[in-house]
Amino acid sequence: MDPFKKLVLSSFQESKILEELISPMKTHEFFSDVFQKNVATWSQEPTQLSKLFAYNSFIDVIKKCTKPEQMKFFQAVDENHSQELNHSGIQQIMRNSSGDWDTERCEDFFRGGGSVLFFALEDLDERIQVIRECFKKIFNCDIFVNAFATPRGAQSVHRHYDPYDVFAFQMSGSKTWRFYKPLKGMEMYSTCQPLIDVRENQDLVLEREVRLLPGDVMYFPRGFIHEARTTEQDSDSLHFTLTLVYDTWNGYFSKIVLESLNAIHSCEDFRNFFPHLLSGSNDFKVAEQIVYQKFIDELKSRLISLP
Repeated sequence: MDPFKKLVLSSFQESKILEELISPMKTHEFFSDVFQKNVATWSQEPTQLSKLFAYNSFIDVIKKCTKPEQMKFFQAVDENHSQELNHSGIQQIMRNSSGDWDTERCEDFFRGGGSVLFFALEDLDERIQVIRECFKKIFNCDIFVNAFATPRGAQSVHRHYDPYDVFAFQMSGSKTWRFYKPLKGMEMYSTCQPLIDVRENQDLVLEREVRLLPGDVMYFPRGFIHEARTTEQDSDSLHFTLTLVYDTWNGYFSKIVLESLNAIHSCEDFRNFFPHLLSGSNDFKVAEQIVYQKFIDELKSRLISLP
């Protein structure tokens, strides 16, 4: 096994949560066969997930959110697409005269094809804080907690792929996920964009379809093209996600190289004339080697000084 994955695996001494969630799969099997490689699902009792996420209704979640930026609202346009709604307008529709969320109005919005995406739920309650901290220790990276409430026969987010790994926990209802073959094989590399829209691409080939039921847990790596919707066979859905936000060695070393380039920007040796027309001569090669070595020394100094 990769030595760095062995290092990650050692942190399981701190928590058995993931081990229980992916049972009967063993943790070493997850890291060797699934992590960063494949989509995987596990079925547990719904009570298992309710110990971690104490919510089976989107109304319970919406009433716990205190910040407007924690929510986005969508209205179904057709069977495959929704449009984002103005947040202030929704507040007028779904709140009562006192400014509180009105249960009946919220249910009417949902029954009318409205979806809700919840973001940054890290502080929603103590149980979510516990599982988030456990996952942070296990994977040694930041963890975002989100939730998605979708009525029957709707799709909130268009087909896309994410720059993060995701664990999905189906709390209530059911939802159908479709995963497609990669377009160019580069989707699994890191990106600064939150998600990459591929809904207009007509060359996608369906690779796998997964229907999640209450108690189901699913993992998929970043870069896996997917879409999730509640079909006519599904029921109103609520699921939570834990998103693994980690860097790559490529990103790590790219940052060091960029820092080195910035450091030599004001160095006289690197501001000198570059006689590219003489690049085939022996004198050029000697001079090039001297400057090249100075750049390598700059990189080495930054690598050595790393904590």
